[in-house]
Amino acid sequence: MTAVRIGETATVTVTGFEPRNVLVQLDGPGPAGRIPHSEMFDAAGTATIGQTFEAEIISLDPIMLSARACANPATRAFLLSLRRGQIISGTVTSVRTFGVFVALDGEPTESETGFIQVPELTWSHISSTTEVVEPGQRVTGEILDIDTRRAQVSVSLKALQPDPFIPYATRVGETLTGPVTKVVPFGSFIRIGPGIEAMLRGTEPYPIGTELTVTIAEVDLQRHRITVDLPLDSHPEA
Repeated sequence: MTAVRIGETATVTVTGFEPRNVLVQLDGPGPAGRIPHSEMFDAAGTATIGQTFEAEIISLDPIMLSARACANPATRAFLLSLRRGQIISGTVTSVRTFGVFVALDGEPTESETGFIQVPELTWSHISSTTEVVEPGQRVTGEILDIDTRRAQVSVSLKALQPDPFIPYATRVGETLTGPVTKVVPFGSFIRIGPGIEAMLRGTEPYPIGTELTVTIAEVDLQRHRITVDLPLDSHPEA
């Protein structure tokens, strides 16, 4: 049996159909495999017996493949030239509520492979993506992931920005004052600095906007979490 590896491509020939898969044979006398309809060139899984094309191996047990990962050879070649952690620039093409699409430098024309999720735009709290970027703006970020099946490169602008939590690691025990920004069942969030919201656990639900004096109790740099307590003699300001 021909050895196959995840991420490699193979020439496949359509041999049959299942309700949700296209049955294929890999590289002549190679092993049999399946391509889910969602991984074909269209969601309907359109294909004909004997049709031959390239597909990417995405699973080995059983052997599953993706045809759409190889649908555009030029785009695929561009994606394979990238690596996680690489710094890359591009031009914002579309700003949505769920994220930002970016035409990356060097990608084939009209590919629009870059995507920035909202949490990766900035460390600061924002109410809209347009507070950070706008169409036509040039941006530079770090590559987090490369998905050949979706022809998408996940990019982080935040990764190149100074981590605002680091200075707080040496401030445990310090007292700060800030407004309540959010109330949840297990506590409240207090803004103690630009882009920094700390968790005040297990207290009465103060109205949003209430100024509280709190003491930094714990700083978790790995999870980017700061926990604060109310000093025993603290009295919220109206």
